[in-house]
Amino acid sequence: MESFIQTDAAVNQGNSGGALINTSGELIGINSAILAPTGTYAGYSFAIPVNIIKKIVNDIVQFGDVQRGYLGVTYYAADDMSEEQMKSLGIPANVEGVYVTSVAADGGASAAGIKKGDVITKVNGALVVSGIQMSAQIASFRPGDKVPVTFLRNGKESTVTVTLKKKSDVITGNAATRLGGDLATLDKSKASKYGIDGGVIVNKVFDNGVLKTARVQPGFIITSVVTTDGEQDVASVEDLNSILQGLTGTVRVRGVYSDYGEVYTYPLNLEQ
Repeated sequence: MESFIQTDAAVNQGNSGGALINTSGELIGINSAILAPTGTYAGYSFAIPVNIIKKIVNDIVQFGDVQRGYLGVTYYAADDMSEEQMKSLGIPANVEGVYVTSVAADGGASAAGIKKGDVITKVNGALVVSGIQMSAQIASFRPGDKVPVTFLRNGKESTVTVTLKKKSDVITGNAATRLGGDLATLDKSKASKYGIDGGVIVNKVFDNGVLKTARVQPGFIITSVVTTDGEQDVASVEDLNSILQGLTGTVRVRGVYSDYGEVYTYPLNLEQ
């Protein structure tokens, strides 16, 4: 997520993390980057805005990590598209916003009624004309927060309230839907007990799904996926979803059952 205050304050290597203050001595940002063709300050410096810093600090104190809300869309920014591209997508030439190319079925945007082809123009009342601007607005909220989102559909403007989700929750749903099972990241203590670094446990196998066809049993722990590019370790549901993203055909998953030390391999037909 990129959202910086651009200044001409003389910042050099080693100054990152230092305070950017106004003439009243108030903190307005944390120095983070410079334009440095020669490796030193060349007239421009950039600071992370203090409102973002305050949220990050509060998140870490309260939750132990940064809480990022997830809208659940992929997109093109209208300001990055040519007139020909906008015309082919049915976007009026004078529209400024973010064109939604797909919507995660289990994301907040889908639940609120946002669809592929909509053009998001505002988030929380603030105009957005780029993905960076939209991400910056969403980044100021946490999972569970309700955010008004304005969009255009067939020339008509609408505003809906989107309840943001954790990205991991949406990823879990996507992986589970594709494979046909209830999946979860294996608890670290259990992974240590089973003598593995981590994995994804299949809590339940749904009828007529990929896992069912491959005869995977509940309790199976996926530790790696074998594709034409080789074998990749799986330590979490996020890893599994990332590996499967864009894959078609048949892949093999390897893993163990908690009661058996033997490694099992199952072929999964992703075309099913």
